[in-house]
Amino acid sequence: MDVALVIRQRLDELDLDQRDLADAAGVTESYVSQLLTHKKAPPDPERTDIYDRMDRFLKLPHGELARVADAHLKEERKRRFGDVTPLFPELRGLIMRKCAPDQIEPVRAIIERQSFGELEHLVAQTLLNVLHLGSDVLHVTPKQRARLDATIASWGWDPGTFALTVSLANGEQKRFEYGERMNGGQEKGLVEFLRRQGVLPADVEHRQLTAAESWLADFDHHLDHVAGNAQRTRSNYLRYARRFLTECFGIEAPDWSMLQPEQVTEFVRSEASKLQTSSCGQPVSAIRALLRFLVSRGAIQQGLERAVPPVLTWRHSSLPRHITSSEVERVIGACNPATPLGLRERAVITLLAHLGLRAGEVIRLKLDDIDWFEGRLIVRAGKNHRERSLPLSQEVGDVLVSYLRDARPATPHREIFLRWRPPFHPLRSSVTITALVAKALKRAGVKAHRPGAHILRHYLPFLTMSGNGVPLPI
Repeated sequence: MDVALVIRQRLDELDLDQRDLADAAGVTESYVSQLLTHKKAPPDPERTDIYDRMDRFLKLPHGELARVADAHLKEERKRRFGDVTPLFPELRGLIMRKCAPDQIEPVRAIIERQSFGELEHLVAQTLLNVLHLGSDVLHVTPKQRARLDATIASWGWDPGTFALTVSLANGEQKRFEYGERMNGGQEKGLVEFLRRQGVLPADVEHRQLTAAESWLADFDHHLDHVAGNAQRTRSNYLRYARRFLTECFGIEAPDWSMLQPEQVTEFVRSEASKLQTSSCGQPVSAIRALLRFLVSRGAIQQGLERAVPPVLTWRHSSLPRHITSSEVERVIGACNPATPLGLRERAVITLLAHLGLRAGEVIRLKLDDIDWFEGRLIVRAGKNHRERSLPLSQEVGDVLVSYLRDARPATPHREIFLRWRPPFHPLRSSVTITALVAKALKRAGVKAHRPGAHILRHYLPFLTMSGNGVPLPI
C-alpha cells in the first residue's frame, strides 16, 4: 500500500474531491492529481506539515500518511537494492543519529545503498577532522566514537554545493565545502556521484530548472556580477535564500506578490535564534540582499526589505581573545625545524602571527607574491576585495627562506605551501591551516578558546599596543 492508494480510498469513502484536498493541504490541484496518478513522488516522510493537514482532512489518525510514506519508501529501497549490511554499523549509527532531522531520510536513502559509500566516508572523515582526531575512518576506536557522540551536536549537507555543516555541542558551527568545478560551473564530482547513486537521472545536466531554482540562479548571478561578493559569501546567501523560498512557498513556484513583511521578519528571527551572537547577522545580510535583488527586478515593492529586523550585536565591544607573546614563541618553538613538515608549520605560523594573514590568504600565496628586493609580501585580493602590501621583516624572511630552500619540494606549482606528502599539490582548503595551527597549539601546551588560525591573527594587534590597550606609535 502506498500514499496515493490510501488517499484515493479515503476520498472515495468520504465522497470528497481532490480539489478540496488540495485546498486543505495548501498545495495546487495539479500537484494532488500528479500525486494520485504516480506522476509525482509523495512528499518526504519528514514533510509532516503537508501530511498532517491531509490526515486531518481525510480523518486519518495523526501521522498515518507519513507512516505509510516511510514504510513504502523502505520497501521500495529494499526491492531495488536488497539488504546491504553496513561495514561499520556503530559508526553509521552515530552518523545517522547526528544527521539534521529534515535530512535523515534522503541521507539514509543514499547511505544504505552501500556498505560504506562515498557520502558515508566523507561525513565520517569530516567529523573526525573537526575534532582533530587524525584517525583513519577505517579504524575508528570506540573511545573516538564516544568523543564524537559527546562533542558533535548535528551535521547537515547541501546537495547543491556538497557542503557539510557541523554543529558542536558548545554551539559552534563549522562549514566544509567540497567541489570539483567544470568550466560551466556545475559540480562535476557531485553530479556524477549522485547519478551513480540513482538520486539524479542520467540527463540531470540538461534538466529544466524549477521556478525557485531559476530565481536562485539569477540571485547568484547578481551576487557575482553586480554585488561582487566572494564565493563563500554567495554560497552562504544562497543557503538562506533557498530556505526562505521553501519556508514561504513550499514546493510551489514563488509568488512574490503574496510575500508579507511578517514572513520576512519571522524567518530572519527564527534563523538568527539558531546562531551564536557573533553570527546572527548572517541571515539578516542574506535576506536583505535577496529582497534588494527582488526590488531591482521589480518582483516586489520597494520598502519590503525594511521588514528585515536588525540584530543588535556590539562588535569590538571588547578586545578579541588572543594568546601572549611567550605563548606564540612556544607554538613556533614546537615546530621541528629538522623536518620538512616542521619547517612548513613554522613558516605558516610565523606568517599568521607576524603579518596577521588569514588562513585562506596563506594557502593562496605564490612565489611571485614575494618581493625580495623591496622586502615586502603581496597579499592578493580575497575576502575584502583589496590587494595588500605587507612589510617582510628579517625574521619572517628567514623563516620563509628556510622553508623554500630546505623543505618545499621541487614542483611546477607556483603556490608557496604544498602538501608535504606526494603528490605535492597546493593546499586546497583553509581547513588544512586551521588543523595545522590546532596541532601546534596542542604540542606547545597552549590552550585557546577556538584553536585555529584566527587566534594567531588576533595576536598581531597586541604587538602594537601598550599594556593598557592604547596603540603605540609605529
